[in-house]
Amino acid sequence: AERGREIAKEAFNERSDGAFTLVFQTARPIAATPAFEARAERAAAKAAAVVDGAQPASVQPASPHLAYVQINTPLENQDAAKETPAMRAAVPPMPGTTTYLTGFPAINHDTQKIYNEDLTKGELIASPVALIVMMFMFGTLGGSAGPVAGAAFTIPTTLGAVFIFAHFMNMAVYVQNIVTL
Repeated sequence: AERGREIAKEAFNERSDGAFTLVFQTARPIAATPAFEARAERAAAKAAAVVDGAQPASVQPASPHLAYVQINTPLENQDAAKETPAMRAAVPPMPGTTTYLTGFPAINHDTQKIYNEDLTKGELIASPVALIVMMFMFGTLGGSAGPVAGAAFTIPTTLGAVFIFAHFMNMAVYVQNIVTL
């Protein structure tokens, strides 16, 4: 799968994991009209202009009230996710139409905050419980210092290894969260 993405990037300057989908929901049944498609193409072009090398495809009507356009970028998912707010801001308002920017990068951007909040809650609960269990198992606070010192050494080392590997292969968004747990 990764090799296929690399070929698409080299040959066509696009990566499927860095592609956005701009969705247009209309109040009136006009999504398939040529006039609406022209406005939607202009909106997609403005959103694509945010990312160097991004190209919008043609507008695809899905129903009388719904159309979408794929915006391909040469960016990987993580890098494309950082462009989500700017791309959303670049989409001009269209009267009678609600727009949604979605796709892997946009979803990644939107859920990252949730993952971070959940991780913080989990760590706030798990850390005191782990200390209590260690004090029970080792009998003293001093005896519990060994595992804590080990974690203080192994967590940064593992994050460093993940950082290095991430330069050569794709990593799941939540790898960092798993390492720190």
